[in-house]
Amino acid sequence: MNLTKTIFLYLNEKEFSMLTNDAESANMNRSEYVRHQIQNAKMKPTLDMDYEKYINLLEPICDKLSIVSKRVWQTKMLDTVMLREVLKSTNEIMPEIIKAKEVAQCVQEREESQLE
Repeated sequence: MNLTKTIFLYLNEKEFSMLTNDAESANMNRSEYVRHQIQNAKMKPTLDMDYEKYINLLEPICDKLSIVSKRVWQTKMLDTVMLREVLKSTNEIMPEIIKAKEVAQCVQEREESQLE
């Protein structure tokens, strides 16, 4: 193996200690261990999604739905105005939620096919 490339990797004390311990446990030096990890890595596809965005979209809807539910239990009557508002908000973001679900399903199917 012709080792001609150098990389510099900065670690904090904890990371360095973990690397050193893992390498020693594998009876390798740190360079051999990192090289071994790279060669045997199974890359997992990542979702190109902004989870915080979806949480921010869903949070007010969940809050309103919770209020609707609480009022129904307290008054035994449905606040249709607020429910319509919740449904309208949900319908507005539904295309994005469906897209996120489809992406997640594709990634899951790809991971499952790699395991076979």
